[in-house]
Amino acid sequence: MANDKKIQGILELGQKGKLDKVLSYCGNKDPELREGGAMALQYIKHEDSFNQLIIMLHDPVADVRAAAANSLGFSGRKAGIEHLRHQMNKDTDANVKANCQKSIASLNANGR
Repeated sequence: MANDKKIQGILELGQKGKLDKVLSYCGNKDPELREGGAMALQYIKHEDSFNQLIIMLHDPVADVRAAAANSLGFSGRKAGIEHLRHQMNKDTDANVKANCQKSIASLNANGR
């Protein structure tokens, strides 16, 4: 990743619960920064972060979709299962499919 330091900073914002700052990266034109935003949202248990991850499941870049799918597994919200299942069934990227499957299993085991 060309933006390693930037990604680390985004993850730290997520760990500090800085939702607005993380969300500002989720729509960035740079897919690496969007991916970092999706990864950081796993740390923020908020309705807006959950909704943003659902949107990001449909990003044109597979790595962003995979990061969003992975982070949804940490959301603890079983409401994400249907979105993950839909994406897993329609996506052509093996990594996205695998992350969807892993997150569905996690939410089934630990979700609310």
